Amino acid sequence: MPSYEPRIGDWYRNQQKQTFEVVAYDPEEGLVEIQYFDGDVEEIELDAWNELEINPVDPPEDWSGPFDGIGREEMGDVETAVFNGSIDNVLDDLDRND
Repeated sequence: MPSYEPRIGDWYRNQQKQTFEVVAYDPEEGLVEIQYFDGDVEEIELDAWNELEINPVDPPEDWSGPFDGIGREEMGDVETAVFNGSIDNVLDDLDRND
């Protein structure tokens, strides 16, 4: 069973067919934080990480997993705000949706 060095942004699939991304890694503390496609976050000790049976995978094409159950209207008009090239537009859209 190969062991993979945790790298932020890398995606893996475990034996239960769950896809997850490494979102944080602290080698000094020996902790790896992963986020599953559905949005759940888990912190794993490095020793446990090295025992995982995982395989690297490409990032999912559909990034909506963590947002399941949230309607598009609740997410605001992010495409327009990003297209306008201003973070202020994104923040304004979020404020309007509160």
